[in-house]
Amino acid sequence: MAVRLSRLNTKASSGFALDLITVFEGAPWIALKAWQRRPFASVERLYLAMVEALDAGERDKQVALLKAQPDVVAKARRYDERADVWERERAKEMFGDMTDEEFAGFKQLLDDYAERFGYPFIVDLRGKSKDDLIAAVSERVENNPDAELTTSLGQMSQIARHRLERQIKIN
Repeated sequence: MAVRLSRLNTKASSGFALDLITVFEGAPWIALKAWQRRPFASVERLYLAMVEALDAGERDKQVALLKAQPDVVAKARRYDERADVWERERAKEMFGDMTDEEFAGFKQLLDDYAERFGYPFIVDLRGKSKDDLIAAVSERVENNPDAELTTSLGQMSQIARHRLERQIKIN
């Protein structure tokens, strides 16, 4: 449901967080922290306040946010309801033509990633091909935990930007 920025600026903290619950799914603390910086002159200012709240968050809260996200396989094959419609459709397009053997290999790579880091692989699918995604998982699974947390939060922030842009009306 779209909400007007001018209306969002006047809401109490609970209403503000509720209206933005899908931007950083599983982390209302981000919206609550951003709420303190109202009023927002633009969607970009709101986005930056939310990213600053995420970046300033405690590590356990950041990891909990990542753990709350659906994984790419869930988006592609099980159509996980936690993924928004665009993300599910994009994943379906990317993986719909994979053979069972290719998919099994990709799933194993994602399972290795989740086992190493404790959360699913997070990536903004926009502008990426299936091969780009497979290469990214292959590279990132070798990252150290701190570097990967930073990368995953950056990807989560990009996903949140797209969600916020779709959700907020300027006037």
